[in-house]
Amino acid sequence: GTPGYVPEINLDYGFSCQTFARTVGDRIFVPVSMFTSWLSAQKTARHNDLVIEKGSSGIDSISLTVPEGYVVEVLPPETRYDCEAGWYSLAVSEDGGVIRAELGVGLIPCRLSPDSYSIYRDFTKSFNKVADSIIVLKKK
Repeated sequence: GTPGYVPEINLDYGFSCQTFARTVGDRIFVPVSMFTSWLSAQKTARHNDLVIEKGSSGIDSISLTVPEGYVVEVLPPETRYDCEAGWYSLAVSEDGGVIRAELGVGLIPCRLSPDSYSIYRDFTKSFNKVADSIIVLKKK
């Protein structure tokens, strides 16, 4: 192989889902991500180091046309978080009746001692909260 070469794959796919959002009264609630609980962390005391040997990253993006008769009421704020164990970002925008949401997350190769495990636990907790963000549409 070529020295320094890092294999990479980009996978782009699309699909439709009829029960992705939920309607309550005159509002539609749309999650920014179709996936929930992406990352998990041990809640009890840790006795061994956490070792992330190989980093990984992914981006989940959605594109949503605002239905006729609705307007955007709430878009989640743009967010970026970085720590020793990884990063995540969320960007949501609306232009011309189309909402785009992009949620990215990456794990960074690292070794965290049991005393430093709270770094990873806080990262996963914070990321999952952002991944559960909701776009709100309201009838005109």
